[in-house]
Parts: sequence; C-alpha cells; structure tokens
Amino acid sequence: KVETESIRENIALPQYMSLDQPAEIVTFVTDDATPTTPKISGNRQLLRARSPIFDALLSTDYAESKLAAIPLHDVTFHSLELFISVIHQLNDKAETTRGNLVDKVLAPSTCWNDIVDLLLISDRFGSTVVKSLCEHWILEKVKHISNDAQSRFICLEGMVGLYRQCCDPME
Repeated sequence: KVETESIRENIALPQYMSLDQPAEIVTFVTDDATPTTPKISGNRQLLRARSPIFDALLSTDYAESKLAAIPLHDVTFHSLELFISVIHQLNDKAETTRGNLVDKVLAPSTCWNDIVDLLLISDRFGSTVVKSLCEHWILEKVKHISNDAQSRFICLEGMVGLYRQCCDPME
C-alpha cells in the first residue's frame, strides 16, 4: 500500500507550456512505417521540453534535426505515435487534476499493450511525465479489478505482459 501511495503522490504533473507561434513541427519516420502511415509529426518545442533525448536530438548540435523527416530506427510507428499523442495531450490537459488526468489524456480504448509500449518508449526517451501517467493508469486498473472473469483475465494478462517486458533477459 505504501508503494502505490508514493507513486500516486509523486505523479509528475506537467505544467502547461505556452507554445511558440507559428508552431515548429518536426516529422519522424520509423522502420515499420507503411505507405498509408508514413510519418509522425509533433511540436518540436514540446518534445524538447518533455524529453531529454528529444531535446538533444532536436537541438542544432545534430545534423538529423535539420532533416525533413528524422529517421528513428529503434522504435515502432505505433509506440512513437502513442508517445507523441500523449505528450501533446498532457500539455493540452495540464491544468487537469491528478485523478482525472489519466482519463482525459488516454483514450478509453487504451489497453495494457499500449501502456507497455508507452512505458518502454518513455524510458527510451527519458520522459518522466509519460512514465508517471502510465504508472497511474496501471495502479487504477489494478485497484479497480472487477469481479467478472474476463476483466480479471485481461488485467492479469496485462500485468504478466508488463512483467515480461521488465524482466532482464540476462538474469
């Protein structure tokens, strides 16, 4: 109980960030992009503010920052799309209270696999606000497990999937 309370208390709530106008949009392409979904775009200023890795990548120190579409080879299209969407939603909903933040930012259709993808990519890009949001989502799902067998199975399956992604394969 103490651990879940500390996570809930320490959720990193982002401050609203007023964005420069006109917005400077940056575009990414992943290895698994398709012709129908070839690129993902996001606000450069917001991505730099919410991720130390994007801050470095999008700075003028890297040649990639000037490309029309920056290639990212170690992430999937789906996880990057989720990540950028959450970063933008967090800024749009920054004034929302902690309890409602998860529901306002994450779609009701968000599933355990999406959360695992978001946790992995938030770790990859060093985004504590996205990580905190995912931790809060997990706590709420576990806290409100319903009594029907299918919901319990989905939750348990999601927790096992999360555990498997967190395990060190070298151990």
